[in-house]
Amino acid sequence: MAAPDRAVTLVTGASSGIGAALARRFAGRGDCVILVARRRVLLEQLAAEIATAGGLAEAQPCDVTDGDAVRACVERVLRDHGHIDRLILNAGGGGRTPPEQLTAAEMRAAFDLNVLGVAHFVEAALPALLRQARDGTGGHIVTIGSIAGFRGLPHAASYGAAKAALMNYSESLRLDLAPRGIAVTLAAPGFIVSRDTRKKRSKPMAMALDPAADLLTAAILARQIGRLAHRPPGAAYRWRQHEAAFVEENHVGSTLPRRVDNLGDPFPSPVIDGIVSCSLTELGVIAYVKQTTATGGALFLYKHR
Repeated sequence: MAAPDRAVTLVTGASSGIGAALARRFAGRGDCVILVARRRVLLEQLAAEIATAGGLAEAQPCDVTDGDAVRACVERVLRDHGHIDRLILNAGGGGRTPPEQLTAAEMRAAFDLNVLGVAHFVEAALPALLRQARDGTGGHIVTIGSIAGFRGLPHAASYGAAKAALMNYSESLRLDLAPRGIAVTLAAPGFIVSRDTRKKRSKPMAMALDPAADLLTAAILARQIGRLAHRPPGAAYRWRQHEAAFVEENHVGSTLPRRVDNLGDPFPSPVIDGIVSCSLTELGVIAYVKQTTATGGALFLYKHR
């Protein structure tokens, strides 16, 4: 199913949740979306749904923790389509484990999924992205971190440590690849409530799946180069989403707003007045912060140039 005239976006963790939501949005924009996850049936159902809506998607079942399987997956996509323009490396996850039950094996599994699952795709696709960059078409790597990567959270040692490693890895990639024509975007969402997480323990300042996916899509699209560029350099971007308020500004200094210095369990909402819900490092960084106010939560979006 070659799509020479379409941008090719590969999404991992696409069988459900935020990955499936992002896949729908990019297919709706006209991208050919490659759906990657372990659950073939769910991928095929999503591909059929996208096709019914007039989009183009294909299922590529793959375990992201298996480096050989990832390499084969990327080779198939490049053989069939000739290029990959955007990698949205969303696959990840973890559970809550009290310290007395936490094992090294669980830590290893968290790193295998959240860090190496990303590194396998970057390793496999980077030669093609670099060739595209030399040809002037470039490419875009998007990694999905978490607010747990900024600060330790209760019972989240394995997940938080893995996300912190992923975010450091992503920032290093950005520094190394930006001069070579490849954009790297790091998104660090807060708690997202999807069908998979609805029955789990309630989270402070949780965001519904669709608004979160809309925000992430807008953030990803704000950093476009090569074949993905649709707006002139320096164009201003403003978003309005539901009843949330967004403020855009140029910000000099740290890309992170003030961090919270005191998180308890359960998280007392008056304490959480500056958790980063999404941050993208320099060269088009967007960080939106959910602030607790007397009248409820409000979202503020910052753009860093």
